[in-house]
Amino acid sequence: MRKSLDAEGVNNSKQAIGFVSKAIELDGQFVGAIDWRATLYKAEGLKALQDEDNIEKARMYYQKAINDYLRIHEIEPKDVDSLLGISTVYFEQKDYVQSKKYVDEALGIDPNNTDARKMSRGLVRLINKQSSPGQ
Repeated sequence: MRKSLDAEGVNNSKQAIGFVSKAIELDGQFVGAIDWRATLYKAEGLKALQDEDNIEKARMYYQKAINDYLRIHEIEPKDVDSLLGISTVYFEQKDYVQSKKYVDEALGIDPNNTDARKMSRGLVRLINKQSSPGQ
């Protein structure tokens, strides 16, 4: 895992993804590694959108992040952070309805989660703004 962090520190996400993936191959239940890889995939998706304006590449990375977050949720069904991770992936893609769906699921597990509550309020505003006439 340390090699992964060092690789990320020199801004080589793809190498870090490789190191973390090897850790996951050794232990498919290693939630910390799966979460780290999802975060790296999400960062690569955002980078593809911002630096390269490559929507297909971004979608590929975002889907990989979602798959990893879903895997965490399968391993630890009460894990709210994995659901909020999925929500942020959809948020970055401006799919606010899907983003809200996962925030709502997180709130179903932990109704007092401050982050999820804030996200929910913000998403409601964005969804309402999107659906307002003239927008």
